[in-house]
Amino acid sequence: AERDVAMSVQARISKIVELAVTEKVFPGAVVGVVDSGGKTEIVPAGNLRYGEASPVSSETIYDTASITKAVVTSTLVLKWLDRGWVDLQQPAAPILAAFLKRKFSGELFSPENRAPLWEQVTLHHLLTYTVAFDLRLSHLKEHSFPGLLKKIVQAPIQSIGESYSYSNACSIFLTFIVLEIYFQKTGEEVSLGELAQTEIFEPLRMVNSSFSPDKHKQIAPTEID
Repeated sequence: AERDVAMSVQARISKIVELAVTEKVFPGAVVGVVDSGGKTEIVPAGNLRYGEASPVSSETIYDTASITKAVVTSTLVLKWLDRGWVDLQQPAAPILAAFLKRKFSGELFSPENRAPLWEQVTLHHLLTYTVAFDLRLSHLKEHSFPGLLKKIVQAPIQSIGESYSYSNACSIFLTFIVLEIYFQKTGEEVSLGELAQTEIFEPLRMVNSSFSPDKHKQIAPTEID
């Protein structure tokens, strides 16, 4: 009976995913389900790309893209909170100024060069995406990294703490804060990928998760340029 239930769950999942593939919601997917008893069902369906026979398998790895904001960046902020390294109500500007001065230029985040209202922004505002930046990073693809940083720092702040406003800028600033706090507390210069590996992926035994996946593994393309 237990095996029949498992097969029933797998069949229902397969039907839903295969319908989505047929309707071209996506070319393929891998669905994983864990029940309350810890049993897992992994159901692959479709192909890596449209128009070719490149079947997805249970080992296919997908790019988590913006989920990185929650799985890595936000999680690290909360870990620093647990360690007593940060207070969510502390101002973000001094930490960002220290990081940007150390890594790029002392003038980049000076009061004269950054947007007004930064003094009111706290870690909590960035973590909850309640800083409304007047900025779309998709419009800045042609900028160099230093030029992009300058645009982000100078982006007007429309409101703080009033409403949810999803923005890549919040996550970028949080990443800088995560790295600066770690440097201040340990004296070690590390990347976000290294912190993700040692602080999140390895403790949770997420062996197929990394910022630089093994090129020999089956990795689904995020998009076709």
